[in-house]
Amino acid sequence: MIYSQRHGFVFVKTQKTAGTSIEVLLSGSVGPDDVVTPVEPPERGHEARNHAGRFLPIAELRAGLPAGGALRDLLAARRFYNHMPAALIRARLPRGAWEHSFTFAVERNPWDKTLSRYRSVRARTGQLMPFDAFLRTRHFPIDHSLYTEPKDPRRIIVDRVIPYERLDEGLSEVLAQLGLPFEPPLAFRAKASAPVERPPYQEAYSPEQRDLVARAFAAEIELHGYTFD
Repeated sequence: MIYSQRHGFVFVKTQKTAGTSIEVLLSGSVGPDDVVTPVEPPERGHEARNHAGRFLPIAELRAGLPAGGALRDLLAARRFYNHMPAALIRARLPRGAWEHSFTFAVERNPWDKTLSRYRSVRARTGQLMPFDAFLRTRHFPIDHSLYTEPKDPRRIIVDRVIPYERLDEGLSEVLAQLGLPFEPPLAFRAKASAPVERPPYQEAYSPEQRDLVARAFAAEIELHGYTFD
């Protein structure tokens, strides 16, 4: 995630949505006192800063966020981290910072996103796991909790969720609003995020597999109106 006091924004990072590539883009524009969380493996052009340190977990405990997570992060001096939920970012930022920032995230069609996660796992591990076996592990990149209210998952708490399918258009609008430079297309240089020429994701799924993903991502489908076709 990135919090820029200089430019007045918070970027909430989701999975399989070119998040690291976006952070690389933004990292060069934010100030030395802004927050940029680390990524693994490190990426050229991405400079983590100001993410570690002690904090008082009063705001998150008052909000009913998990006390165990607050204690672990406090002991590790891990104030901000990669793929951090918006509600937790809101609680740990200085008073009023969330409300005075433009907050945004990116989300992706769940069937396309799940297939992307499968391909990433295969590339990383070198294992030729069949797609059906991967789906049975239930390791789905479900992210609605990263940008919704914990007590009301139907309520989005960031100002904008950019559709991954229109990423360049959405980024152009947001960064123009923030006064930041951006010349599309986004340079996909992180974690092999770049779209490549492949058959449509629909061809990878059987009807049973399609329905399995639909059940797993029911919240995202309701929030954003995703369809398989």
